[in-house]
Amino acid sequence: MAHCPGCGYKLKPWNVKAECPKCGVNIPNYKWEERLEQDAIRSEWAFAKFRRSVKYLKRGLVGTKLSIVRLVFTFIPLVIFVIPAFRLSLSLPFSSFENRYVSLLDIILAIVDGINIGSLFTLIKSNIVGEAYTLFLVGFLLIALGIVSAVLNFFVLIICSVRHKYAANYVLCILSALLFAVAIPVFVVSFQQMDATGIPVFGGTISFSFFIGIVLFLLNLVLNIITAKHLKHIDETTPEEPLPERPSFEPEKKKHKHKKVAVA
Repeated sequence: MAHCPGCGYKLKPWNVKAECPKCGVNIPNYKWEERLEQDAIRSEWAFAKFRRSVKYLKRGLVGTKLSIVRLVFTFIPLVIFVIPAFRLSLSLPFSSFENRYVSLLDIILAIVDGINIGSLFTLIKSNIVGEAYTLFLVGFLLIALGIVSAVLNFFVLIICSVRHKYAANYVLCILSALLFAVAIPVFVVSFQQMDATGIPVFGGTISFSFFIGIVLFLLNLVLNIITAKHLKHIDETTPEEPLPERPSFEPEKKKHKHKKVAVA
């Protein structure tokens, strides 16, 4: 239940008038000038903070040459998605090819465009090629997670540039490189097991593009570290307009009258 800001009277549900029934103060307009001044101070502080955030964001993304290079190299590792990643041979009902260079994008488009998904997952249950095919899917999942991490790195870069704190970008670069590094032996073992069965359902080799991806992720990590140190030096040596303290207006404390209790 609301209280009158003037006298502290507890308003009843039927007190619908603007004036307090006890002291007569106009509740909506109570100290309106003071409250308007407080709102102006809060708005000034919020705008000053916003201007500083925009300034840091611009400096972190495109404010220096290192920042621009780092931004470009945030996207470059994604070329792994379109360059040849495998040399594959596939023999399935209604879908077959031999020694074709395919990229990760080609595989996704092939699945979307018409490869029999049921026959693909049926291979997992096979007693002969099931383990090899499962390893191939695990490797493909690791690569997909690495690419998702690389895409996420760009959006995290924007967020981190507001305060020039880039620890999250370091983690994502390392994670992407590790996922690619783990996927390589998984694919190699998968193809070796498939060759050992002697059944040409699928097989192939990996290309150098995986190693290029790892190098690019690590290079992006190094650029993030160097750029962060460079920006920290600029922040420490460039005079900044001091940010005013965040205003805080505590509500007035009402004085309550306590009745004196007579002691017998």
